[in-house]
Amino acid sequence: MNAPNISRGRPRILPARLEDRLRGHSNGCNVILDGLKRAGWPRVEAIHLVCGACEADFARNGLNYALSFGHVGNVFVYNAEQDWALPLAHTLPGKLLGYGALGLHGAQHINEGVKDRVAQNWWRDYGHSTCWLPEHFKSTMQNFFGPPSIVPLPDKLDARYGGRHYLSRR
Repeated sequence: MNAPNISRGRPRILPARLEDRLRGHSNGCNVILDGLKRAGWPRVEAIHLVCGACEADFARNGLNYALSFGHVGNVFVYNAEQDWALPLAHTLPGKLLGYGALGLHGAQHINEGVKDRVAQNWWRDYGHSTCWLPEHFKSTMQNFFGPPSIVPLPDKLDARYGGRHYLSRR
């Protein structure tokens, strides 16, 4: 789905069940967020942002607003710790092209009132597109099509990853 289709409203070609969840990878995350903003934030049950090359700051990317006012039910952020593409997007040329670093840094500045509806999955041994490889594809799709759920933070966070657990909420 691209931004012009979203900005005109929900495309009628998708079954209603699929329309409730949007999924994007890399720059597709930026396309989703831009399209939803342009469309005035139509109601979406869940947004899955995989290795997102979009703005990481929820105050700037509009997700704090959308979550606070019920336009979005839940947001799931998937980050690959061995990502090679997003560090390039975080350089001056990448920034000039409009790429963000959500998948590199994880979600930032999430409002306290919506934190319980944002989940982050830190894939330790994954690169930018590892989740799409045949050996990982089924589990990746289960994240998208299974029942949406937010995994609570564990009691102890792994200090090796800067206090982030691979299923952490920030």
